[in-house]
Amino acid sequence: MSKQDSSKKIQKAARAAAMSRDLKQRRFLGFPIILLSVVVLGIGMVAASREMRAVIEPPRVGYHWHSAYGVYDCDSWVEPFRSESDPNGIHSHTDGVIHIHPWNNSATGINATLDVFFGSMGVKVTKDEISSSETGVLKAGSDCNGESTEIRVVRFTLADLVLDIGEVYTAFNTTSNDQEAENLLISKFEDNEEAREEYTDNFHDIRILSHLEAFTIARVPASATVPLPPSDRIMRAFRAGVDGRPTSEVVNTVPPPALPTDVETGGEDVVDSDGDGESGGDDDSDSVDSDRSDGSSGGEEISE
Repeated sequence: MSKQDSSKKIQKAARAAAMSRDLKQRRFLGFPIILLSVVVLGIGMVAASREMRAVIEPPRVGYHWHSAYGVYDCDSWVEPFRSESDPNGIHSHTDGVIHIHPWNNSATGINATLDVFFGSMGVKVTKDEISSSETGVLKAGSDCNGESTEIRVVRFTLADLVLDIGEVYTAFNTTSNDQEAENLLISKFEDNEEAREEYTDNFHDIRILSHLEAFTIARVPASATVPLPPSDRIMRAFRAGVDGRPTSEVVNTVPPPALPTDVETGGEDVVDSDGDGESGGDDDSDSVDSDRSDGSSGGEEISE
């Protein structure tokens, strides 16, 4: 074999080796690029899914729910939060009631959490403490009647929101004795006691799921049973959904007297009793009187 032929073979082998290395390098770089693309796509899909759930799931913009709350320290109730700040539509009016009517997607669907409410109130609630201008700093581990305390949040619900509210609404609407309706409403919550949900951490992630829930934020011993919020606050939340006549998105009609036709239930949407087709939102008024021709609110003004 001539030197020229030998040199050509060596050059050919070198080119083949170089091509092989280049192909391997491209394959090596291609895999992480594909993997990174899949990860980015997955993150985008999760973000889009969360945003969709925030828009689609209740409460949506235009909903108007009310839920009672209270802060229970050892063996007594603390005054309601005084802040009336409302950046996103979940707030209070110093009345012991959480008013839920989102202005934007920061407070709708899966974003409608106690975190939004705590932010409006300027409140800090963790497993270590409850802190606000009204409560001061309530530290876990403090003494309560000789026992060490812990921080808990408890959600209370009605067994059948539509039927239970319907019964109470009938009593409220047909009797001059408001106490009778209040007693009936509290008994409905007490009858569903086994459905209470207790949380010992991650309180900011607790979702607001329905109209007329009740939340107690407590510093109590581990052995203590956390009570319902005060009955007058629960009744105030109920009356805000009756006298306040909040408008809502129309989906289906609940025959009377099952439910006042303007209350959002969370699982079912019901008609606007005003008949004006409006959907609440930014057109909310701050008092019941604006929705009642006689300027009354059943004996007590209820803020929305």
